[in-house]
Amino acid sequence: MRFTALIAATMALAGFAAAQCPAGATANCKPGFNYCASTLNQLGDADSAIREALRAADYNSIRVNSPGTWNNLVFHCNDDHTLKVETQCESEAWCVDGGVGKNDYCKKSELGGLFGW
Repeated sequence: MRFTALIAATMALAGFAAAQCPAGATANCKPGFNYCASTLNQLGDADSAIREALRAADYNSIRVNSPGTWNNLVFHCNDDHTLKVETQCESEAWCVDGGVGKNDYCKKSELGGLFGW
């Protein structure tokens, strides 16, 4: 009975330790390419990897935890499938999907602003 309790306690502790580690720090991406957050999330849930890249680049916690603010960022896929912030697009520019086998990139809005004014 004590052995079973010891195993259960060890498994619970291991589960707690795993929950404390950033388990989702990798993305489903091709190393060497640049990606928009939306493209990364179309390939699989990349929010954890994106958040890790934002933290590493010293973005504030509001930006890290607000996926709606990631549209003007381009992320680079490293050899280990982790991400780094490659660039933040200039004012009135957004990250655009470059297509299969091509890098995503920043492009200014042809509408002249968020609402076309």
